Amino acid sequence: MKNIVLLLIFSFSLLFNVETFAQDSKTKITKSKWKKSYSISGTIFQTSSYCGGARPTQDILDQMALPKAYEGKKIYIRKGKNNNSNNKILKIITSDKEGNYSIKLPKGVYSMIVEEQVNEIKDGDFVTENQRVDTVCLKEWWIKPYYLLEVKNKNIHQLNFTFHHPCFVTNDIPCLTFTGPFPP
Repeated sequence: MKNIVLLLIFSFSLLFNVETFAQDSKTKITKSKWKKSYSISGTIFQTSSYCGGARPTQDILDQMALPKAYEGKKIYIRKGKNNNSNNKILKIITSDKEGNYSIKLPKGVYSMIVEEQVNEIKDGDFVTENQRVDTVCLKEWWIKPYYLLEVKNKNIHQLNFTFHHPCFVTNDIPCLTFTGPFPP
């Protein structure tokens, strides 16, 4: 009978991810280690700068300043307070056509990073004929997560992000500057 009870306890502990700690050689105490997940959701927006041509009206400038849905934007999630390529990507958020996203994560501290932060940056990355790179800024930017997410014991809603697109810079990296000629 004792063996059946032990077998049931062992099976239950495997089923529900329960840790067993030995208090002494005769007694065992079990501590539940549930991995409860919490919902994280929000919207990813984008804005753009006016990039040349005829002088725009104030209406056009106002419209460009309004955040719009950023469809297909990916944000990667790693465990920890700093971006580190040794930490695996746990989840990838991809915004839908309205810019919305939703994921589930257990309690913890997470680095939310953009695609350009997934792999370590090397000298010369993102340099083009018409684009200047501030290398000190780039190295500091790579380590720091786009957003540091702390999941405690409740859902997080309306975690919204807005990316601004300066003229003729194709990445969501703040350390890049367009140096080429602007259109007339």
